[in-house]
Amino acid sequence: MVAVNVHLSLRHKGSIMTPYDKRPSRFTKRMAEDMRIRNLAQSTVDSYTYHVDRFAHHFGKNPENLGPEEVREFQVWMIDVNKSSFSQFNQAVCALRFFYTHNRHKQSTSDSQKLSKMLHLVFRAW
Repeated sequence: MVAVNVHLSLRHKGSIMTPYDKRPSRFTKRMAEDMRIRNLAQSTVDSYTYHVDRFAHHFGKNPENLGPEEVREFQVWMIDVNKSSFSQFNQAVCALRFFYTHNRHKQSTSDSQKLSKMLHLVFRAW
């Protein structure tokens, strides 16, 4: 039996969650930097970037171009189709909340405020 080094790979619902630095993308790189600035644990950085990557992959689009309706659709997919555990679901919700709160820099202030209010409605149930 081979021992798995926690710092090299993390198990997540039967698959291996690759550390963020092994999954290069522009938005997860920025997100990981913002998380490291806030002194979040490496496992949190890996988990959050994994879930944002997974969200983007689910829609085949950059998450900066996705909004509250896609977040809601992804949540429904996680529960109904993927049969995600509450822990996995909660991590994804927290990851998307972090991404949309700290990483969207292209919007005007009014657009950002509208998005923040809409996302609050989507996330408030959790």
